[in-house]
Amino acid sequence: MRRGKGGDLHRTCVELIETMNRTPDTIVTRERILGGVKLVDLLIFSLRSKKLLGVEVQLRATDHALHNVEADLAAGCDQVLIASPYRHVLESIRGKIELTIPWFRDRVDYLHLEFIPQKKKNNNARNNPE
Repeated sequence: MRRGKGGDLHRTCVELIETMNRTPDTIVTRERILGGVKLVDLLIFSLRSKKLLGVEVQLRATDHALHNVEADLAAGCDQVLIASPYRHVLESIRGKIELTIPWFRDRVDYLHLEFIPQKKKNNNARNNPE
């Protein structure tokens, strides 16, 4: 298996979504190559509906997220789920999709992973000068 570029938070999000979706009725594959070139964070295939869901974990709102959606759909995903622990990232990506590729909006869902613990910035250096 090829390893993606995500750090600890990205990996935690992927593992959580993977765990939540492992059922007898689904096949879940992590970091799968689609269409020969596109690496998707998770693929979830429903044995009941015969639908393929591509899952992209986004920690930043970049234009690359739009490319991921287009590439996942072009490679055969029926639906794409964009997941993030940051609500503002999801809102930004949703806005970009509405503006640039609105014809895909019905095939994209969003998941706010609000239960992922966030690291707080360390302000000790400022509060405890030496």
